[in-house]
Amino acid sequence: MFIPPNKYLDKLVEKKQQEKDLGKIFLKNNHLIIANEIVENLFSNVHHVYVSFKPDVKRLFIVPNTDEVFRKLHDPAQQMLKDLPQKNSKSIALHEVLIDNDLADIDRALEYEIREKKQMLVIQF
Repeated sequence: MFIPPNKYLDKLVEKKQQEKDLGKIFLKNNHLIIANEIVENLFSNVHHVYVSFKPDVKRLFIVPNTDEVFRKLHDPAQQMLKDLPQKNSKSIALHEVLIDNDLADIDRALEYEIREKKQMLVIQF
């Protein structure tokens, strides 16, 4: 059995800690992972959301699927909010958005803005 030297074990521990500190919103395996506290604040009573990416500002806009004005103005895609109970969060598949807009699919934390009055989550890419 191979046991790596301590210097490599320390790097493994650092990597696991970095994964824990990714933040409340991050991209992992082409899915947007959103902490439950944000989901409950903005999307507490829905299981589907509208997603619209604006390439000119490189922002992703997410609203509940009950927002008909947003649907008519932005021609969004509808996505399901999937439960991730082991991580106490929800996920949204972003394969199409990443491919269609030639965005990097690297796992990373993302900057975001919450617009509570409009029940909108804005994510910077």
